[in-house]
Amino acid sequence: MREAAEGIDFLSAQGIYHRDIKPQNLLLFYGRVKLADLGLMKLTALTTASHTGSGTLGYCPPEAYDDRWLHPTIDLYGLAATYVKLRTDQEPFSTNHLEIAERQKAGNPIPEGLQAEEAELVRRALAFRPEERPQEKATPWIEPLYRALIPLAAQGPMIKTAAEERPGCGR
Repeated sequence: MREAAEGIDFLSAQGIYHRDIKPQNLLLFYGRVKLADLGLMKLTALTTASHTGSGTLGYCPPEAYDDRWLHPTIDLYGLAATYVKLRTDQEPFSTNHLEIAERQKAGNPIPEGLQAEEAELVRRALAFRPEERPQEKATPWIEPLYRALIPLAAQGPMIKTAAEERPGCGR
């Protein structure tokens, strides 16, 4: 997540919004995360112009689906939604299109599987109104998530292997 955030911050510093941050667009190469599929990227200087192909439902903020300007938090929003998916293996808002839209409008992601501190950080980053989202870069948003996970890491691996999930299998 940190490497994805660094990539987002790098693009932002160049005046570019990725506009489609989601798990499928974070690729692992030689142990490093790379942002992929820059087909929807947009130069921030052009954000008042009409844009099409706004991104992936549930990972792109609601304001990106109409002809309004893009807010600088667009990629942080996608990163937060991606965090939910990668951390919980659940879609951040639902799998039902109508429920996704309703939950996005309410700023109400599905927090099951997240610790309370994580869930609050994610809720803030997935707020409906862009001005209610954290306004700092993506990398500083990641830091409190790591701190929230430290107690969990001390308890052991968060992901079980197939053999651990099925006792007697592979032993």
